[in-house]
Amino acid sequence: MQTVWTFDKSVEADLAKTHLESQGISVVLDDYHVVSANWLRSGAMGGIKLKVERQHVATATGLLKRLMRDLASACDTADADEACLACGHEMLPDEEACSSCGWTFHD
Repeated sequence: MQTVWTFDKSVEADLAKTHLESQGISVVLDDYHVVSANWLRSGAMGGIKLKVERQHVATATGLLKRLMRDLASACDTADADEACLACGHEMLPDEEACSSCGWTFHD
């Protein structure tokens, strides 16, 4: 088996594993329990290593790149939701009133 991706967080490794397995690719997560038990050791251990059979390396890498891009895009979209409901101007999460039109979340 060959390592195709590494993760610092077990939840990310679980998501990637589930995604690849749903596509019919068998996955092994090395150092999963060590990093999960003490995430401070992640750097020393080289993270959680996601491994697949050699014949699936190219497919798995492509699927993971697409998954990570889609997740990053979803996070960017979630951040964009911090906008004034009246005029659409971007608001900071701690702003109570829109600096553009004065609209507030309060009555």
